[in-house]
Amino acid sequence: MGIRRWWGRRGTARDAAVLVEDAQAYLRGGMARRLDDRRRPVPAWAWVNVLAHARPEDLATLADPGSVPVGWQVAANRVWGAVLVPLAAELLVRSAADPLVLRRLQWHALIPLELRLARPGPTMPGRPDQLVARVRAALNPSTTGPGGPARRPAPAVGRNLGTGRLNRVAFSILGPASVSSGAPARRS
Repeated sequence: MGIRRWWGRRGTARDAAVLVEDAQAYLRGGMARRLDDRRRPVPAWAWVNVLAHARPEDLATLADPGSVPVGWQVAANRVWGAVLVPLAAELLVRSAADPLVLRRLQWHALIPLELRLARPGPTMPGRPDQLVARVRAALNPSTTGPGGPARRPAPAVGRNLGTGRLNRVAFSILGPASVSSGAPARRS
């Protein structure tokens, strides 16, 4: 008995097993290796997937310059795989190998980048150096990357919400920069 796939075709037990294995590889940061094992070129999002789901010990292995390019089946993947070395080292330094700090960096910077890159479109990095620039821009919220500034200033809440309870809540969360300096416009 097979499973029914979302596009309506009847799948087999083998299809279900492949789907589960792909999901596990994705959540563990192993999609690049899984695609390469199938002798397929690895897209940019799958390289970010490696970093976005790695543990500190995984990053330490990746940061070793001799470890990454070895063993890739597709020649193009060896070139792209080499960019993992400096990025893994940079993540280790930024997180001080602390799993909680690393998880925060991954959650706030790398996983959103991974998801943006998974969408088709003109913003897909075509070269490894462009991918490195995108990852570094995501890790540095004060810089402007190809996708625009990572952090935008808070809107002037006082102008939008008046002086009521919502404004006080916004002020307590966002700080004094969130409230406009002028008096709110009054309705007549």
